[in-house]
Amino acid sequence: MPAPLVARAAVAVAVLAPLGLAMGMPFPLGLRGLAGGRVTGVAWAWGMNGFAAVIAAPASALIGLEAGSAMLMGVAVVAYVVAAGAATPSRASRLSAPSRARG
Repeated sequence: MPAPLVARAAVAVAVLAPLGLAMGMPFPLGLRGLAGGRVTGVAWAWGMNGFAAVIAAPASALIGLEAGSAMLMGVAVVAYVVAAGAATPSRASRLSAPSRARG
């Protein structure tokens, strides 16, 4: 006998909520780090986020259909590792640091 809808929904939320939180936190935390500096860093972050969101949907469908789910998961892991490496604190501080006039 299948579990009631409420029980299945509770299990789905319990499984997916931690994953959604973990995947959803890097962008807001990165924006917080950039917000103290120049506005251009925040604008670039929003632009890159939009670009990635537009490209990711068709690219993931293409990779999943042509190379399979295992390859898709591998590409996703690599993309997250590259994004995490690009957002190291030293890089973020250089991007958000105000430029100094040379004289």
